[in-house]
Amino acid sequence: MNKKHLIVGTDKRKLRTLLDHIIAGSGWPVAGIRGVPVSDVPHGAHTGYLLRDLGSGEEALVASMDFPAPPIVEKFGVETTAIDRVLGVCRSQPLESRLVIIDEIGPIELSSDQFYTWVVEVLEGPSPVVAIVDRPYLPTYARFGRVHEVRDDADLEVVQDAILIAVQP
Repeated sequence: MNKKHLIVGTDKRKLRTLLDHIIAGSGWPVAGIRGVPVSDVPHGAHTGYLLRDLGSGEEALVASMDFPAPPIVEKFGVETTAIDRVLGVCRSQPLESRLVIIDEIGPIELSSDQFYTWVVEVLEGPSPVVAIVDRPYLPTYARFGRVHEVRDDADLEVVQDAILIAVQP
């Protein structure tokens, strides 16, 4: 059974909640990275993004409306050195016998060449993987695993159950 799972959908908040449920129910220790939206007010517009290593908790602000320099993704300046720093922490930890989470494969993260290389290494490796993929990048990564489309709330439980069954240790 395929242990590489790519999730696509339009509501990022629901996709991240789905990922939380998969992590909690998988029975695996986890490794990998999570994107964390930053807002100045609760439930307000995002002003930036943190990237967090799941093994160590190490995190860095990787995109912000206040970052002036290129690259620019949407309204955010991106600090590729911050992405690379968190990724370096993640890469220093063993992935064997762990569920690898990639949240997300999107334009901010892919501003880093090291991130692209790491994603391919993980998807080609032996560990089970669950990744949120921004739709424009799906053609590049779909060959690595099973694609799960989340169109509405009814899909959430179906996708969660399918992935949890497939990644059981």
